[in-house]
Amino acid sequence: MAEVITAEQLTARIAEYEPSRSTAERVIAVIDRDDVGAAELATVAGTDPVLVERIMRTANSIVFSGHANVRTLQHAVAVVGFETVRSLALASFVEGVTTVRRQDWQRAVSSAVGAASVARRLGADAQLAFSTGLLHDIGHALLESLDPTYQEVLDPYRGTPLTAASEAALLRAERSRYGLNHAVIAGDVLAYWNFAPDVVEAVAHHHTPKGSLSRLHAAIVDGYRLAHALASGVELAAYREVSDVLLPEYLPETTLDEVAAEIEERSRALLEDLFGVSSVGVGDA
Repeated sequence: MAEVITAEQLTARIAEYEPSRSTAERVIAVIDRDDVGAAELATVAGTDPVLVERIMRTANSIVFSGHANVRTLQHAVAVVGFETVRSLALASFVEGVTTVRRQDWQRAVSSAVGAASVARRLGADAQLAFSTGLLHDIGHALLESLDPTYQEVLDPYRGTPLTAASEAALLRAERSRYGLNHAVIAGDVLAYWNFAPDVVEAVAHHHTPKGSLSRLHAAIVDGYRLAHALASGVELAAYREVSDVLLPEYLPETTLDEVAAEIEERSRALLEDLFGVSSVGVGDA
C-alpha cells in the first residue's frame, strides 16, 4: 500500500518547484491585481512560448471565436478571458513538473468544452466554466507524480460510463490508498494558487452525486459527465437507459442531443488546433 498523502505533503510538493520563478506564478499574480489589463497580462504570459501558443490557438478555435481572426497575444487574452489564461498557465505549470499525457489534455479539453456548453444553458459564466473544467482533474496528475503506480488505481474506472457506484468506488479507493482523493487534491491546488472560492468548491466536489452547490458546480459536473459518456462511445439513447448512470440533473433532457453535438464539434476543433488531433480520447474518471 502506498504511503498516505497528507495535504501538507501535497502543498510541499507544489512549493518544491519554486513557482515564484515560473510564468504561471507571475500570470496569476498579475491577474489577481484589480488594475491589470490585457496588454500587461499578455506581456507576462508572453515569456512562455508553450503558453503563448495555447492561448493563441484557444482564442482562434471554434470554442471562442469560430474563425481564425486573432493575430496578437493581447487580442487573444481579451478573447479567452483572464480566467482561461490563468487555467492554461496552471495547466502548463503542472505539465512541466509532473506527467501529463496527451490523453489527459484531451480529457481536460472535452470536459472544459462540456462545462462551457452546459453553463450557457444554465445562465452561468461559460468562460469561467471552461477554465474550471480544464483544471478539474489535475489531481490525477499530481497523484501520479507522488505515486507512479497510481494508474493501477485509476484504470478500472476509465473507458466506461460513470455511475454513482463507480464514482464512489474510485473515491473510496483513493482515500484508502492515499488519505485524500483526486478531487480534494485539485481543490487544494487551486486554493494554493488563489483561484476563487466558488471555483475551488466546484472542483473539490465535482464527484458529488446529487445536489448543486452553484451553477458553476452544476456546469462542471454535467459537462464532464456528458463528455465522458461521449468519449466512451456511449450513444445518448443508451446512456439515458443505463442503470445508475448519473444523468444530468440540471440540464433538461430535451437539450442533451444539442449539447452533445456541441461538445463533440467544439472539442474536436480545439484539439485539432492545440495538438493536430481530432479524437477526444477516453473519458475521465
